[in-house]
Amino acid sequence: MPDGTPIFLRFAQPVYGLMAASKYVAIKKGTRVRLVAGADVRSGGRIIIPRGSLAQATVTNVLPYGATLSNNGLTLGLDWVESITGEKVPLRPERSGDPVPFTIKIYSTNGGVEVVPHVVTRRRALADLGKFMSGWDVFRPKAFHERSWIPAGSRLHVFLHGDLTVSAKELDEAQADLPVQNLTATVYVFRTKDNNGPAPGVSCDQGEARSLGSQQSLVFDLQPGEHSCKVASSLAIALTTQAGTDYFLRLRQASGAWKLEQVADEEGEDRIAGCQFLAPLNPGSNTK
Repeated sequence: MPDGTPIFLRFAQPVYGLMAASKYVAIKKGTRVRLVAGADVRSGGRIIIPRGSLAQATVTNVLPYGATLSNNGLTLGLDWVESITGEKVPLRPERSGDPVPFTIKIYSTNGGVEVVPHVVTRRRALADLGKFMSGWDVFRPKAFHERSWIPAGSRLHVFLHGDLTVSAKELDEAQADLPVQNLTATVYVFRTKDNNGPAPGVSCDQGEARSLGSQQSLVFDLQPGEHSCKVASSLAIALTTQAGTDYFLRLRQASGAWKLEQVADEEGEDRIAGCQFLAPLNPGSNTK
């Protein structure tokens, strides 16, 4: 697996700095922070870093209010993520460069909370100061979504530091220990909180249509292959599904009409966590 391979992590614990909590609650410098891989990382069709693998970062600084332009005052250093063979693989915050400590920005987004690494250099520090002094950095739209602490489940995108080589024998043995893959694909359809009233039915292929209310989610188990899902008489969305894979469709209203749109896995996972799951349909009623 080559140097610079992107890796998606999630925080497995909340992290509070001095700007969000008292000195008795705030995390301390030198504390190890637990993370997990949020998605499988593959190379050559094989899983090298399984979803759920442990990862670790270290708090390198915790600054009080007024000591920094940051909203959280936290500085982290990436340590490692565990590969399928148990090797602790080094990470870095940017696609190229060294595994140096970094300050962070924490944003509430449509799909959850995103932690964005910000490696401080002299040039960047001067640019950040200029933005702050001009008011651009304070009053830009994104600034209103900044948070002062990291909730559990927050997303962090990082990169492999250095090439990773795993022997074929070790990899085959580790692959054999992975859980058996589902034979079907899972399609989650969700609707976020809104005031748009009752929704028309949602269906996949020729299956039964089901009404989806505000902050509700339903599940379709589909055989691998070509499928289409739709809401009422709107244009269907086409899906090519693979066994053991999850897909996320959002139901929303646009220009007075309901529509389905596919979203990224990480956004879908965050969205359905806050939804009420409807009872599944009878097995096989939405398979093709």
